[in-house]
Amino acid sequence: MVTETWHGCLFHAAVAADPNSLPLRALLERHKAEVASCAAAATGLSAAETELFVIIEGLTQAWPLRDDAAIEAAKRLAQALRAALG
Repeated sequence: MVTETWHGCLFHAAVAADPNSLPLRALLERHKAEVASCAAAATGLSAAETELFVIIEGLTQAWPLRDDAAIEAAKRLAQALRAALG
């Protein structure tokens, strides 16, 4: 988080730089799908890929402004998600 979050997502930046590029958009979508899939596999919450993706993306955006408070909030959200899914 310390070294990379300040730069933002390279994939988002690429699409922002050329919003009409279908290959760049496809790359962004593929990358984000892989992130969500890896998070679901790592947590055992395969039914919650989208929710985990939202937590990760939110954390990535919030961390430069909220630092460790963002991490703690993401942890609470993940715990609530786990509890909701049983």
